[in-house]
Amino acid sequence: MRRNSPATIVQIERSGVSADGSADVLLKPLSYIWLEEIWERPGTGGLLEARGIRMNKEAASAYERWSGMRAYGMGDGRGRGQQLPIP
Repeated sequence: MRRNSPATIVQIERSGVSADGSADVLLKPLSYIWLEEIWERPGTGGLLEARGIRMNKEAASAYERWSGMRAYGMGDGRGRGQQLPIP
């Protein structure tokens, strides 16, 4: 991640952690931003925090098409473990 990279702000709709430590998480995209500043939160083992600027409607729509985010919002029928990573 670096400055001016696109990013997605998400809401966690549902989550569950398995005994093996893996997680099944359903995320809902809320808005899209351009990263402005990124830093590591101290004492978290590498957790990053960021500040960004909200994309305008045209840029958000183009990013949504480019990333395929619309398909993830409705589920793409692949099932758990087969979904592509969200960029």
